[in-house]
Amino acid sequence: GTVDGGYGSTNGAMLFSLALTPGGELFVGGYYESPFGATLRVFNGGGLAVYTGYDATPFVLKTQPDGLIVAGTNTAPTVVVRYLANGQLDPTFTSDVTGTWALVRDLTLLPDGRIVIVGDFDAVDGQPRANIARLMPDGSLDATFDPGSGFDAVGVAVKVMPSGSLLVGTYSSTYDGAPLQGGLVQLHPDGQLDTSYQ
Repeated sequence: GTVDGGYGSTNGAMLFSLALTPGGELFVGGYYESPFGATLRVFNGGGLAVYTGYDATPFVLKTQPDGLIVAGTNTAPTVVVRYLANGQLDPTFTSDVTGTWALVRDLTLLPDGRIVIVGDFDAVDGQPRANIARLMPDGSLDATFDPGSGFDAVGVAVKVMPSGSLLVGTYSSTYDGAPLQGGLVQLHPDGQLDTSYQ
């Protein structure tokens, strides 16, 4: 529990997210004072920061089995991006998430490579998706996941269950028009509300 004084510096930082690759690269997302405004750093082996990322702030970073890093950020339309192990953006991954605020607060990686995102957004690939959506492995919208009118407020956390159902933490009072009894809801794999979950 003591501080490792030889570890990489994040002085002046406000950190939001961490992710570790199988190769030992540590991705750290947040705001930094030096260099000012940097939002992503990659520490190789816990030492030198080898890359400083682009202008979006990664609120969540998750590692895929292949070592690529998926990030939920706050800069539309590339609110969801994927990084290579060296910190460069993956050009094969493209997403189009838009809205008044357009940010992703959390995401979960499914075993088949698809990605469920929650946050504060209105549309994905021009299709209405209120604060929750499922993406294909390349970042495009998975239209088979239909949340209807979705959440009426921000989604803040999402986890996939062994059954494939989703647990979602939200500030919302409704989902697809149905009233919610609390801030934790369960959805079926197709996006329908599990009304048996109380």
